[in-house]
Amino acid sequence: MNKKIVELLKSREFVSVATCDFDGRPNAASKFLLRIEGNFIYLVDYFVGKTYRNLGSNPRISISFMDISSLVGYQLNGLVKIIESGPEYDSLVKDLLQR
Repeated sequence: MNKKIVELLKSREFVSVATCDFDGRPNAASKFLLRIEGNFIYLVDYFVGKTYRNLGSNPRISISFMDISSLVGYQLNGLVKIIESGPEYDSLVKDLLQR
């Protein structure tokens, strides 16, 4: 990931996330940006609703955010892995509780 994009993301608490269900119905929602490591972005889905259900059947995601100072928008597209248990999950929960 581009260093400028990483720095812009690190200055955000929330990003907009778009998903689609199996039938192609879109959903957009704000998600808490917890951590960025390499090419991985860790988000918190604090409602565990439509986004979670959509990702269960279609793991494709689009994350968007804007650089307010330049009015330039960014979109990152990729695949999601839902983490619900294990050492990585425990580490993420610890980070979340510290914030």
